[in-house]
Amino acid sequence: MQDFVDKVLSSPLYLTIGIVLIVVLFFSIFKRIIKLIIILVIALILYVVYVRYTGNSVKDRVERMVK
Repeated sequence: MQDFVDKVLSSPLYLTIGIVLIVVLFFSIFKRIIKLIIILVIALILYVVYVRYTGNSVKDRVERMVK
């Protein structure tokens, strides 16, 4: 394992490839997390609109769900 790390750190080509792979992986994970957050926010907004449309209070519904 130490030989592999030494080889990667000593060669600029391998180091560049490693950095590019890490950046691509980071952005891929970040993109998925952002999509998940957007979907959850949209679902929350739709739930609040539904609760308000049916004439209930959001606070009452949350308290009922907690119990």
